[in-house]
Parts: sequence; structure tokens; C-alpha cells
Amino acid sequence: DFIIRNRLAPCLEFSAEETSFVDDVATVRFQGSTAGYYDNRYWTMWKLPMFGCSNAQEVLREVKECSASYPGCYVRLAAFDSVKQVQVVSFIVHQPGQTAAWATTGEKDMKVWNPVDNKKFETFSYLPPLSDGEIARQVDFIIRNGLAPCLEFAPEECSFVDDVATVRFQGSTAGYYDNRYWTMWKLPMFGCTSSQEVLREVKECSMSYPGCYVRLAAFDSIKQVQVVSFIVHQPGGVAMTPITAEREMKVWNPVDNKKFETFSYLPPLSDGEIARQVDFIIRNGLAPCLEFAP
Repeated sequence: DFIIRNRLAPCLEFSAEETSFVDDVATVRFQGSTAGYYDNRYWTMWKLPMFGCSNAQEVLREVKECSASYPGCYVRLAAFDSVKQVQVVSFIVHQPGQTAAWATTGEKDMKVWNPVDNKKFETFSYLPPLSDGEIARQVDFIIRNGLAPCLEFAPEECSFVDDVATVRFQGSTAGYYDNRYWTMWKLPMFGCTSSQEVLREVKECSMSYPGCYVRLAAFDSIKQVQVVSFIVHQPGGVAMTPITAEREMKVWNPVDNKKFETFSYLPPLSDGEIARQVDFIIRNGLAPCLEFAP
């Protein structure tokens, strides 16, 4: 009632117990430009903020539905100031174990992403896996807007951000995180005019690396940025079969295959190939030198 009287919008957020608290792993960045930042500040929103809500009973019903759907999660009620664009109230309204699970209808009205043992990616990751037809329609949209489709892939262990990968949230690397960049499959498909071309590449990539996630991105060659990105293959969805794609264009294998500098994606160089590189070095007035490491 206090929230409504002050013309604020009630909204609910929920989170599993293991991602509800700050711990010593999550607080290593309390310095520099990220002072005050901590993990688990942001929880998953239940439906949408209740703009225009005029009755506390509506909020209580949503609290009941949310806690019944996710009895193992903490639920907190926040109040959003739509003018200042900030949260001004936040408190816990449900703790795990207080309510047993039972059937509800709340999620039939509006889908809510499940944060429990359910990692997510970019756009569409909250939906069931996309069919070829659904992917094709997205590609048609990409092509109509003059963008270039391109595919990227990565093994599961390099696909998500974890607490090890986020220790650099400070100074010049604020906002950087590991695993943002995946290995590119071939090249961006500049000039692509058919979604079927893209589907063939998705199939070839996923069959070459069935244990990897594959995502489709759209590249704007004018602005030099990616403007679309979504998952088109998840590990385990396709069996390994022989293909010809990699004979047409070599793709670096990111699975158990560490890389170095130039040429590391090629087979080991022969003495003759090394000699030609040394000749190039000498011709350009450079000094060859050797380095080694275990």
C-alpha cells in the first residue's frame, strides 16, 4: 500500500539460494572503477513490473504464484520509480522452504525464464530450440536488413562466464568478460541471399563439433558491429558424421587444442616452410630469435 500510494510500480524478482548472496569469490572486484559492484545484485524478474497496480492483493497473488513455481528460490519485492528509473524499495517476501510446490497457472499467462540449473545466452535463449524454419525466418530478416550472417562456435566449458572469468572487472577492462568471443566458422557470409545457405553451414558446423554450442550472428559491415546473436545448436543435438566443409575452408578446432601466434592453426611446419619464413624475416631486415617453454 505504501508503494502504491507513492506512485511506484511493484515488481518481483527471484533467485536460487546459491546466487542470492555475496561471497568471497564474488567480492574480489571491490576496487577501482568497479567499487561497489557485486555479483548477484540482479535477480531474475518475475513477469514485468506491475505498472498501474492499484491493489495490494494483486501483488500478493503474484508473490504466491512466484513462490509456488520456485519454492527453492528467494523472492523479493521491489518498487520501481518510473520517473527516476531506479529501484527505491527492496525486501524479501519468500524464503526457500516456506512453501511447498503445487500446480499454478501464473506461468501460462506469461513465460518466466527459469534460473535454476538453466544457463542462458542471448536473444531467444529462453525459448525451446529453434527449428530450421524458425532459424530461416530470422536469417531472412538479417538478409533483408543488409546484414551479413556469420556462425561462431565454442565448447561448453568456454561458453559461459563463471567466477574465475570475471576477476578483471576493474580499470581498463571494466565490462570485459571471458568467453564473449567464440571461434568463427569460416568467414562472415557477405553477399548471402538465401537462408538455406546459412542452414547448410549451421548443419556442417554442428556436425563437425557436436559437443559445441553454435550461435548465429549478424554483422553490420557499415557500423562494424554485431547486431544479432542467438543459439542455433546445443551440444548433443547432432551425431558426428563425415562432412566436406573443412576441406573447403580450414577452421581452427577450439576443443582441446590450444593456440599460439601466427601459423598455430596449421599443421607443424616442415624445414622448407620454416626456411621460407626465415628468408622473409631476413629480407625485411629483422633479426631471427628462438624462444622455448615447457
